[in-house]
Amino acid sequence: MNWGGVPRGNHGCPLGLRRLVTDRCDDVEDSDCYECPRANRYWARVLTPTLEFGLMHAIMLQMGALPLTMSHYTLKSLSEIDVVQRFLPMHRVQRLHVNIGYFITIMLTLAVGGFLTFFGTLCRDSREGGSHFKPPDFKNENDCVKFESEIFLTGIVIFGMTLLIAGTAIFRSRLPYWVFICSHQLVFVWFAVAIAHTVDDQQRTNHGEPRKSDSANERKTLKRSQVWPWCLGSLAWYWLDRTYLSTQHRFQAQIIKAVLRETPGRR
Repeated sequence: MNWGGVPRGNHGCPLGLRRLVTDRCDDVEDSDCYECPRANRYWARVLTPTLEFGLMHAIMLQMGALPLTMSHYTLKSLSEIDVVQRFLPMHRVQRLHVNIGYFITIMLTLAVGGFLTFFGTLCRDSREGGSHFKPPDFKNENDCVKFESEIFLTGIVIFGMTLLIAGTAIFRSRLPYWVFICSHQLVFVWFAVAIAHTVDDQQRTNHGEPRKSDSANERKTLKRSQVWPWCLGSLAWYWLDRTYLSTQHRFQAQIIKAVLRETPGRR
């Protein structure tokens, strides 16, 4: 079909039209362009990635700060400096640590909920077909690939561990102390899985998800935002802090008397 001087968009179709995705797009005639001025669920496709990436980077920022709130020797040393004590409320670091944990849990819940809702809807649409595809029986299974990817599986593991750690923190007064402390040791496994989360198979091969229209030379180069630059430095500082603290003098104390004080709602 002769489109005259109309500006051309992707795959040679006029702007505002979309070409039917086939295994070999180069062989498709201009007559196979069809009217599609706006993609299916256009605003969801525009807004969801923006919100997801914002939440992701907010979480990574908190992940970088979390190990610093656990560096006890460093915090003790800083609290003994009058200038630092004057400008920084060092006595509230423990509260900061707790709030960072709750913040990560809330942000991660929003991110996972948004991901499942967005890609679940697109997957359902692509399998059912509909008026937003032409012809109506065209099905694009690529929208369902996200739920089979390595990064999705590690993301679910991270979310499950986050709920476990946060849950034992919220109900710590009703649980044996060993349950609380053992679950919180999982935070280091949580960091390791989070770092591996963004170094997935697609990142390792440096390619994005292939489309049916992509040839071997048209694969997208993938550059994910990595977790490790945000938290590896603070994690290293934490372990240095713990290592140095373990070399200091330790004192043996004998418990002479213990008094049980009951508080309503706690034990």
